[in-house]
Amino acid sequence: MVARHAEEGFTIVEMIVTLVVMSVFLTMALQAYLAANAQQVSIVRFAAAYDIVKANLGKIATRADIPTGTEVCQTEHDPDGLPNNNNQLINPDAPGSTIELHDIESTEPGINAASTADTPLANMPLDQTLKVLYPQGCDGDAPAKIVSEVTYGSEVVSSAKFVK
Repeated sequence: MVARHAEEGFTIVEMIVTLVVMSVFLTMALQAYLAANAQQVSIVRFAAAYDIVKANLGKIATRADIPTGTEVCQTEHDPDGLPNNNNQLINPDAPGSTIELHDIESTEPGINAASTADTPLANMPLDQTLKVLYPQGCDGDAPAKIVSEVTYGSEVVSSAKFVK
């Protein structure tokens, strides 16, 4: 009688199950990595846009720094009957008067166009707006509200401060 020895090794079914389980775990790990990477890119872009917002707000320290063309604070509706654009006592929904408006492609303030490839907002449309509002009316002692807004892609970052 010939003795049979069991062959050692894995069966094809065991190998397939092992490969399927490994591929499921690798897929989950890859998805987690891609999600974390996308979140990091989003945070870095937000921080770069916030830096631009703060730099723009830093341009106006007092009401005297507001350019004279935008300093006009209307006390009533204008003669054409349009609502006041900056006096929020008269028009609570006033959009504000634009101090600066930049529609910039792939550039940031203070950065050379040649170096924009290294910035977080490179190759993105970048809109910057700096506005003035008068929430307490046009009185010379009332503070003006300066609003800075940066739009990149579909994201908007804004901040505001009051100046006297």
